[in-house]
Amino acid sequence: MGNKVNPIGLRIPRLYNWNSKWILNKRNVIEDIQIRNYIKNNFEDKYINNVFIEKSAENYIILINSSKPGIIIGKFGKNIKLMKNFFKKKLINVYISVKETKNLDINSNHISKNICSTIEKRGNYKKIINLSMEKAMEYAIRGIKISISGRLNGNDIARKEIYKLGKVQLICIDNKISYSSSLSKTKYGIICVKVWINL
Repeated sequence: MGNKVNPIGLRIPRLYNWNSKWILNKRNVIEDIQIRNYIKNNFEDKYINNVFIEKSAENYIILINSSKPGIIIGKFGKNIKLMKNFFKKKLINVYISVKETKNLDINSNHISKNICSTIEKRGNYKKIINLSMEKAMEYAIRGIKISISGRLNGNDIARKEIYKLGKVQLICIDNKISYSSSLSKTKYGIICVKVWINL
């Protein structure tokens, strides 16, 4: 039987670092979950590519990678101030920095969320997948693979479709793989989109 391993988890700490850095105890785990839930509930998911949390002494340093940092920061830093005040009431000190994600065409997170939003708007998913793959290949990457599964186009029987351009060798640990999975909620059910990019 084939066991599917998360390509990023497999490459820690060889090529990637953990998204959370702190001493393991119950309090730190709960606070980390609270911070991530706040970001998930108060900011649009499609604009957030990654969240890194690091704890130094009693302070949390939060780095948010976003495709549109202006929307995350808000007018005159309104959203950041609201977040700081929210956690101040819970006696959690947070320092927040927002960084713009460059080269979105080879960012797996951005591609998977873009495909999901197209499906939710009842767009042609095949067209957006082929377009995303062609744009990614312009950046001289080794290859890209996109998997989409569920009740596609509202069909009664769920199926899985895989699209591939170039070489995506997941078995080689030295290959830097950008991986992401996103869910699209439609009236027919949930559709899952997975993206692998061999950088």
